[in-house]
Amino acid sequence: VAVAVAPAKEFIGCVLELGCVRLLHYMGSSGHIADLLSRCFAAGIGLVADGEGNVLAYVGEEAEVAPTAQVLVRASTRYSGQTCTSINGVVAHPAVYEGLRDLVQSELASLRCGDPRAEDVKVGPLFEVAQVRSCLERMEHSEGHILVGGRAEGTLLLPSLVDRPNPACDLVREGLFGPALWIMPGDAGVFREIWQLNRYPLAAAVFGRSDWAPTLPNLARLTVDGDPSFEYGHAPWGGYPSAGVNPVGPWIDKYLRAVQVDRPAREAL
Repeated sequence: VAVAVAPAKEFIGCVLELGCVRLLHYMGSSGHIADLLSRCFAAGIGLVADGEGNVLAYVGEEAEVAPTAQVLVRASTRYSGQTCTSINGVVAHPAVYEGLRDLVQSELASLRCGDPRAEDVKVGPLFEVAQVRSCLERMEHSEGHILVGGRAEGTLLLPSLVDRPNPACDLVREGLFGPALWIMPGDAGVFREIWQLNRYPLAAAVFGRSDWAPTLPNLARLTVDGDPSFEYGHAPWGGYPSAGVNPVGPWIDKYLRAVQVDRPAREAL
């Protein structure tokens, strides 16, 4: 195994020029995939592309508020919110909305930020200033009220919570890669409507009654009363085929292809 630490653009440029690489596995913004696919095709290189995910959570009136708030904070700030399985938004039943919002706000405000190598630091920096600026702009343009955070120190985006954003804004429809979360009141019907606006409907997290959740359109993964940002590395993405309704498979399948091998009948005999 060779590990190269380099800016993505430089690394991909080298891979395309080398001529000895046969497969590139890209994980990052979906906005670059079309161009990258074209470049890999021209270079005769296979491409596996893993783009963005916008994980939304629903908290029902049956959910326990305090432990749910802790899970939401962990799931939105693990790896500084920079995974496709980080929770980006929450629809909470009106019966629990205010209490949940206040607890999440308090938890986010108490998180220690800085160098992730330091003790008790829960939120580290993002990759670059441009990424931080994009996150801030997306929150500011959401038409919601920023209750905590919404500020940056260099590449460090302080944990943020946006209250009642416009459902049609980019923050809700696309999410972001950073330690930020939005929240709004609504029942399961409202959540279903928000989900259908989701541009990257990768995974859903449901707290409380969840029997309706597997029918969400384009759902690839469902977490019930759990943290979707924590993934079990040996399980196939989306769950095991016999246990769900999604066509899923182990990660290794991404790197395999079927090859037909024919031999003359006389050799077979």
